[in-house]
Amino acid sequence: MPHSHCDPGWLNTFEQYFMHGTRHIMNNMIQTLEKNKNYKFIWAEMSFLSLWWDQATIQQQQLLKKLINDKQFEIVTGGWVMNDEANTHYFSMLDQLIEGHQFIEHKIGNISIKSSWANDPFGYSPTMAYLLQGSGIQHLAIQRVHYHIKKALAKEKQLEFLWQQTWDRSTSTRLFTHVLPFYAYDIPHTCGPDPKICCQFDFKRSADSSTACSWGINPVAINDNNIQERAELLLDQYRKKAQLYRTNTLFVQLGDDFRYRMMYEVRAQFGNYDKLLTYMNRRTDWNVDIQYGTLSDYFEKVLQEKSLQEFPSYVGDFFTYADHDDNYWSGYFTSRAFFKRMDRIAESYLRATEILFSIAHVKSLQEKTFNSFPTNDLFISLIQARRNLGIFQHHDGITGIIDVFLDRRLTRDDGRGLGEGVMDNRETISTFKILFEPRRTVLMADRTSLTGYPTLLAHHLSIELLYPTHIFHSLIPESTLHTLNLFLKPLFLPSDYHLVNLRTLNDNNNDKKYSSSKNLALILRRFAYDCDESYDSLFYSEQVRFEHLFSSNQIESIEQTSLSLRHIKEKLNITSQLVVPFAELVTYKIRFM
Repeated sequence: MPHSHCDPGWLNTFEQYFMHGTRHIMNNMIQTLEKNKNYKFIWAEMSFLSLWWDQATIQQQQLLKKLINDKQFEIVTGGWVMNDEANTHYFSMLDQLIEGHQFIEHKIGNISIKSSWANDPFGYSPTMAYLLQGSGIQHLAIQRVHYHIKKALAKEKQLEFLWQQTWDRSTSTRLFTHVLPFYAYDIPHTCGPDPKICCQFDFKRSADSSTACSWGINPVAINDNNIQERAELLLDQYRKKAQLYRTNTLFVQLGDDFRYRMMYEVRAQFGNYDKLLTYMNRRTDWNVDIQYGTLSDYFEKVLQEKSLQEFPSYVGDFFTYADHDDNYWSGYFTSRAFFKRMDRIAESYLRATEILFSIAHVKSLQEKTFNSFPTNDLFISLIQARRNLGIFQHHDGITGIIDVFLDRRLTRDDGRGLGEGVMDNRETISTFKILFEPRRTVLMADRTSLTGYPTLLAHHLSIELLYPTHIFHSLIPESTLHTLNLFLKPLFLPSDYHLVNLRTLNDNNNDKKYSSSKNLALILRRFAYDCDESYDSLFYSEQVRFEHLFSSNQIESIEQTSLSLRHIKEKLNITSQLVVPFAELVTYKIRFM
């Protein structure tokens, strides 16, 4: 599976990487795939694809669409970035996923996104798996899992499993997950267990002397004189790797960070692998069928061999990550505290702006007094805010490891070490709440549960901390101010419901780059909580229908969709009830008159 992992910011800025790297990668790969129908490629970061699309010619845009439809070029995950999964809040996880999927729908069309590729986040959260599965994604491939866990899973051939939420007893949240078995996702660590051998098949290194193999033996070009020996050596690694999995289908990645930027690498990799693949397939006595493929190609082949029921289940997360010895990647949970706090503040302002804008936008459609509302100008600013926050969710962003953030850039240890760490600290504001509650009894339904949850009060205090009330001051006389109220009456949701977002969607039928539509995404979450019966009875709870919130002359249509709005689950009407299952999120797409 040819791939190129492209960080939207790390050693260089997002824009610098695009100018000097990713635009060339995209141009090279669509040109190469067009010439050979057997070649495949995957792409994950819509932030880069958006920049490329804006500067691409119409012919290049049409070619990309054709390659996607022909299943040569696959968009995987489709998020704005490959987000971190430890520091990010689920609001921002989902928001950047929606932004990426909305871009795809607007520019590329209604294409299938079946698989997710998460090769670089430093550990994995079941929350992200839940959001992916709820958005219609069926398969997930991950890499940075603690090496001891990898060894344990490999020993039992359980590197592929059904990842399921802790609270799910119906298996409705299962996501088929593949764990890459070795140290890294580069070519030396993906063909098999011996990086000294695998590195000899990274042909960029033979064409570029600055990237020689660390193990002392560099690649050599494949020719008629060495092809049998080279093919046997590579196939031996493939067979050893295949012993770690339950099927006869093997997944081998062909790429690394910012690969295929130069055409000489493209020719070196594909030219040499063409010879290897052709030779292996001709050796009928080897019983090998090898080809280029996308991520979804692999998962489809696996599930043709075995049904989902034949794979084990997994419940839990994959933190804390360690790649060798006791090298735990835990510092990024707390480092760069200023940026982590800034993220939550920016998220709070974005959510408040989204809701306020959506209400004002609908009012401007329905009432003449709001005709002067500058909808499109504000919508452009809103989209930019979404994308800026999305970029920061990148696994090198909110984590604090992005090099352009650092105040000291080092290529070696400067002797200061951990002993001087305190001297480098700066005072940083931290806001938190401490709640003390007696927990003598719990609801009957929770007494056999394997998982404990906060109380409803704790949930609401957390929401208050994340989303404080924003107060606006105005010098305009009160008599001239407009009252903004989208709902028929003050919005009273059940006490275990939370309004995650009310998001105005882009008009995908409009040729403009950004144009607000009449469609809003209403995203709700239902809290999972523990408490006793007397405590529970204190909270407001009743069935809510759309007609309790909106009048029939406001609404044109209502649909329950996948979390990122790409798939319609059910068409509803004004009398339908808002139903959010325990511990879950639900997205409704509402079209206003």
